[in-house]
Amino acid sequence: MLDAWAGSPPSATEILRRVAAGGDVKYLDAFFAEWEYWCSDLLESHLSYPSIAYFRSQHSRQSWVSALTALLDAAALVKVGVEGVPTWRAHLAFAMARHAAVDLTHVLAEPPLPIEDRLPPHELASLRSELERTVLRPNRSREADAELAALRKPYEPYVTGLSNRLMMSIPRFRSTSREPDNWQTEPASDGGPHL
Repeated sequence: MLDAWAGSPPSATEILRRVAAGGDVKYLDAFFAEWEYWCSDLLESHLSYPSIAYFRSQHSRQSWVSALTALLDAAALVKVGVEGVPTWRAHLAFAMARHAAVDLTHVLAEPPLPIEDRLPPHELASLRSELERTVLRPNRSREADAELAALRKPYEPYVTGLSNRLMMSIPRFRSTSREPDNWQTEPASDGGPHL
């Protein structure tokens, strides 16, 4: 479901950029509401049957770990502030997604892991510039930088732990790939899926 919203692999910037390109950032409320429910379903199913956490997507560049991470990243960016974008639904989705990341890390017996900075200052500046090329105006204050760093601390070690345990990569905040999304590709010439 996230492929057309966020690209392959998904990224927070792609979510926000594509919604802005659609012309109405209010769609983000519905997006965050739907993904809040997805996170609660994920939490319930994977806590009840931990073995399904190991199942792979049928498509390359996609996994439930990357979807969860992209959702957390996008919600964190919106919570910090994007002019004209309501924050309440992002807050609710963030809370549910973080709950899922923490509990699933514990049930899979993988400790949270220290990580390298996924969003160093130069990358954050590039991310904001990319959003500004659409109709979005992200908060560029020092307070926003500090708040974003504080929001990332309670989830990034957990999604990194899940990534390590399940060998499913976590996405970057900002997509640098210009490859077509999985939904835009065609089957391989041998009749098998194009991966």
